[in-house]
Amino acid sequence: MPQSGQLCGDQPHNDILRRADDQATFRREIRRVYDRIKARHGEGTLLHVFPALPASLAVEVGRVWMPKSDLPLRLYNNSRSHGFISTFDIP
Repeated sequence: MPQSGQLCGDQPHNDILRRADDQATFRREIRRVYDRIKARHGEGTLLHVFPALPASLAVEVGRVWMPKSDLPLRLYNNSRSHGFISTFDIP
């Protein structure tokens, strides 16, 4: 079961996007996630992002993020030998 602030597919796989509307739905939901996290945790929170999603959805994660009103992000990359490693911050 997803934790608060997570978006999860029922059966995740490489071809999870079937229709153009799937991406639009994800865009609306990630926007809501950003807003809920900020409302719950406040302005001083650093949002840690562990992306495990198709590239087109990863782009949407960045497209809906608003630099002047959303929380700063720390993005991680999954290294097969070392697990998730902090890659860069977006203030």
